[in-house]
Amino acid sequence: MRELSPGDFAPLDEFPLLGRWTRRTHDLLPSDVLATIRPLVPAVAAALAPEAVSRCEPQAVSDREVTISAEWDAPEPVRDRLAALPILPDERVILSWSDDVAVETRWKTFVRYWDAFCYPSTDDVTVWSLGGDWTVCYRHFQVIQFGRTRPAA
Repeated sequence: MRELSPGDFAPLDEFPLLGRWTRRTHDLLPSDVLATIRPLVPAVAAALAPEAVSRCEPQAVSDREVTISAEWDAPEPVRDRLAALPILPDERVILSWSDDVAVETRWKTFVRYWDAFCYPSTDDVTVWSLGGDWTVCYRHFQVIQFGRTRPAA
């Protein structure tokens, strides 16, 4: 398991997706919530990106334990289903969008604001805990899948 250190994080105001959480045309997240979102510097995001991709490949999990239809017009039922997953609310999680865009935050932050993190038609987002045996895959076609990672052979 890779541990993150203070030098692995970039200032929030430099994060390329920040406008999703600070513009009136998108979502306005409260400042105390924004404080829980810690962008990773591009080099660290890039180092984690291969793991993010492999965790959401079909053969990466023993089975998809839960599949959730993530329609934007009904975010509350999705929140309820995410909150019911066997993940501790304060668990630190990584969200990876691409080869150089990722953040660390708390699971409860992701659950409460999942629709501010996952945009249909454009985003494929991998969510996991470093060293954890589970993965949440948001697919741009509005499906969220939760599964346990297969042990290495």
